[in-house]
Amino acid sequence: LDYYECEVRMRHKNGHWVWVLAHGRVYSRTADGKPEWMAGTHLDITARKHADEELLRSHAMMQTIIDNLPCGLSVFDADLKLVAHNRTFRSLLGLPDHLFDTPGTTFESIIRYNAEHGEYGNADVDTVVNQIVGRARTPSHHRFERQRPNGVALEVSGAPLPDGGFVSTYIDVTERKRAQTQLEALNLALQERTAQAEQASIAKSRFVANMSHEIRTPMNAILGMLRLLHNTSLTPRQLDYADKTEVAARSLLGLLNDILDFSKIEAGKLELDPRHFSLETLLRELSVILSANVRDKNIEVLYDIDPAIPNELFGDDLRLQQVLINLGGNAIKFTERGEVVLSIRKIGVVNDAVLLRFAVTDTGIGIAPEHQEHIFSGFSQAEASTTRRFGGTGLGLAICQRLVAAMGGDLVVRSEVGQGSTFSFEIALPVMASASQMPMIQTATEALRVLIVDDNPVARESLLVGVQALGWRAEAVASGEEALASVQARRAGSNAYQVVLVDYLMNDMNGWQTCVRLREVAGPSLSIVMLTAHGREVLNGRTETEQALLDGFLVKPVTPCMLRDVVEHARSPKATTMQLASIKTPPPKRLQGMRVLVADDNANNRQIARELLSNEGAIVSIVSDGKQAVEKVEAADAAFDVVLMDVQMPVMDGFTATQRIRQRVNLATLPIIAMTANALASDREACLAAGMNDHVGKPFDLDILVATLRRHTGRETAPDTDIAVHPSDEPGAPMTSTNVNVAGALKRLGGNQGAYARMLRSSLTDVRASAEQLARHLSAGDYESASQLMHTLRGVAATLGANVLAERAARAEQLLAAPLAPDQTAALLDEWRVLVKEQAAEIEQAARELEVAMPDHTAPVHDDATPHQVLDELTTLLREADMAALEAYERVRSHPAIARVDLRPLGAAIAVLDFESAIAHCERLARALDEE
Repeated sequence: LDYYECEVRMRHKNGHWVWVLAHGRVYSRTADGKPEWMAGTHLDITARKHADEELLRSHAMMQTIIDNLPCGLSVFDADLKLVAHNRTFRSLLGLPDHLFDTPGTTFESIIRYNAEHGEYGNADVDTVVNQIVGRARTPSHHRFERQRPNGVALEVSGAPLPDGGFVSTYIDVTERKRAQTQLEALNLALQERTAQAEQASIAKSRFVANMSHEIRTPMNAILGMLRLLHNTSLTPRQLDYADKTEVAARSLLGLLNDILDFSKIEAGKLELDPRHFSLETLLRELSVILSANVRDKNIEVLYDIDPAIPNELFGDDLRLQQVLINLGGNAIKFTERGEVVLSIRKIGVVNDAVLLRFAVTDTGIGIAPEHQEHIFSGFSQAEASTTRRFGGTGLGLAICQRLVAAMGGDLVVRSEVGQGSTFSFEIALPVMASASQMPMIQTATEALRVLIVDDNPVARESLLVGVQALGWRAEAVASGEEALASVQARRAGSNAYQVVLVDYLMNDMNGWQTCVRLREVAGPSLSIVMLTAHGREVLNGRTETEQALLDGFLVKPVTPCMLRDVVEHARSPKATTMQLASIKTPPPKRLQGMRVLVADDNANNRQIARELLSNEGAIVSIVSDGKQAVEKVEAADAAFDVVLMDVQMPVMDGFTATQRIRQRVNLATLPIIAMTANALASDREACLAAGMNDHVGKPFDLDILVATLRRHTGRETAPDTDIAVHPSDEPGAPMTSTNVNVAGALKRLGGNQGAYARMLRSSLTDVRASAEQLARHLSAGDYESASQLMHTLRGVAATLGANVLAERAARAEQLLAAPLAPDQTAALLDEWRVLVKEQAAEIEQAARELEVAMPDHTAPVHDDATPHQVLDELTTLLREADMAALEAYERVRSHPAIARVDLRPLGAAIAVLDFESAIAHCERLARALDEE
């Protein structure tokens, strides 16, 4: 006790304060125990005291920082003792203060407290503590989320310390987890909504596909029949009617394509198909289409083409043409007078592509600024009254805008009410290296002096620029009088005009009058070419003498190359007078000898395919369902070169039939081409997946179909055959007082009135019997047979021109696709009995009037041929799909040795043009005759 040690603060002799560590011993004390004598040492510890104070301040600051961290913090040393933590750590984990009353709180004591209070569920406390403490003895980087029983969600992150132990942070993520849960719920709802939208989109696509099929099937018949009609001898008026009918039909088809394109664009399925193409060819084809839209409007459709544009480009020319057709068609539709100009300008060169600006400008009604924003929306036009005044769906511009965007451009409009509109876009099109220096407009072989006569200043300037681009010297005048004066002034010498381009429609002196006077003044040395915006119908009614005034004729809009071609032809030595008549030179037979099997359940489609392909030299066999196609192919043992397969057919569809055919090893490579009205990209993919080689949509383009057939059968060159055709006049179609379409039926039957009348007569039995047959099928619940009865009757009625009966049969066939309620069955039968009675009377009346109108010599004349000879003749004609088989059938019917035989099945097959079935009937009849 006599030893002492203490820290005291003393004043130094120099006056400053120091800390001193005093250490010594007391050697004596006074009587009352107070130290009397002592000895010891004093050590200056001022620096150490300052360091301790600084350490305390740092520790306090560190603790303040730790306590104010936005997260909980705990630090355990290598012995798993708590060396640092904050209040947030305690509160987040719900730890009581008494755990921290003494220094050195252990990790195990904290875990045990948590386990005893249910933090880890109902597991055994010691087991949980041992597991968690065991993992902590070998710490590593960790990050996990933990849900406490009170609902608080913690995110725990940790890392090991260099000398052992570990540090951990704790963040309250309850709100974030709640927001995440809400977001997941929203995402789930969004996924459900997306799935619903996708299902709706699929349903819409199926609807569009089905509607496409339903519309394209009759459109195929319409366009096919028109194609056949064009191959016959027609008067100018008939040709005009046929041409206009085809324009209307293709307009309807264009509307259908617009709807399909819009559907594809909405679904993101529309893809471009770039290829090498000729801009000149595109513009020539566009000219034909745009000129057909002008009709009797007093407007000019003109081209304004930059001569520097290369001709050979790379891009989707069909889609580009679709855009220009739509923009040009709209411009013509909304313009009553003035002009519509398509200009194409070369803006520059980007890498190996040429940047072109396309613009369609019109002088039409214009578009108000407030309407310009939404004209590119689907099903929208400039204003509500526009649809009523001009028609249309409003889809065209929406499709054009998205097609242009797909090509890398932007479709923009500039318009003013009453002053017209300009729609323009810029796109870059790659140029073939070999053609990059070859402009679309090339200099003509002969330098000519040309006079242009046109009273429209825009047209006059456009023609002048185009003619000069050809290397010709040209002047332009605005009237026939000026043209006469100019030609007379230069009649002699080297300055005389060699070619005059005359517009048809001009004031004062029109184009015809001008041509007459020019011919009088200049004689045959002057080549005269007439230009018109109104199609070739302006020649109708002109005499041969008047037409002989012209050396050439062009319908606007025209490209410079079109001008060059017609002028060079007019000035060639072989050219005498211009061939203006509608003379059809028979084309070479591109499918000569090709063996084609056509599977289609529609009689009209079978006839069209048979006749068109036969006209091209193909040997065509016909079946009406997939099962027959399989049997025919297997029986022929790959004798066919190609199969055209419809998709939707009774008995067996085209997909199943294709798969059955592919199962035969020797038929694995037989080309099978889908020919169907299902025209979506998904339909094509389904056809290819089923084993078909290609897909041709209905209505089909004959040239595309022929090219497809030739490609898949390896035919690279066209035959050299040139068969002369001698057209004969078709018999007139007698008028009847009934609703039976006699004219249409006669066209399908080659004009044979006698055969048609007898077919009408023979069909009456089937028509009248159909009511009782339908009743029997329905009473037995045999809806398949009832539907097939209506399907067959529909085909017979359509072939015979009984369109009302055909339409009602089609509706009944559709209705019978599912079982009917008793009241529906009764209503259908009652309706059908009334209809049959009415339609049988119509058919009988039509037959009677035809028979009265027929001359006596139309009755079949029988010769001394044997029954086998007349049957062989009929069979041969049926195999060749020759419509003369109708007359041959009449000779068979009138033969005495055959007259007693029931020929109704044979007559019914021929009536619906089912030549395959008719051939089978002929063969059975021949065997029956042999047995006799």
